[in-house]
Amino acid sequence: MRLFNTQKVQFIEAYGSNVPSYAILSHTWSDGEILLQDLQGAEVQGESWAALSEDPPEILGSIKVKGFKKLLGTTAIARKNRYGYLWVDTCCIDKSSSAELSEAINSMYRW
Repeated sequence: MRLFNTQKVQFIEAYGSNVPSYAILSHTWSDGEILLQDLQGAEVQGESWAALSEDPPEILGSIKVKGFKKLLGTTAIARKNRYGYLWVDTCCIDKSSSAELSEAINSMYRW
């Protein structure tokens, strides 16, 4: 499973007994959701969420600002509750990979 750090934009891959504690964002989808590819951009990788909260990155464009703010709020809540990692279906699953999407759908109940 892919998780991302609640301190900075950085993903980890975790499997089996190596999965750390993590928070999950459960939400309804709307226009402008942040996708994995948005967060994998060189412009945001490794940046702190606090720094990005001041000025959403240009690569997201205006349509994604709402989804980005939702994600910023989620990381803040996770940090407040002492979670170092977060799983969000919109940006922790590579929807361009049918195999990964199928595996994630089949695993969601267990997660």
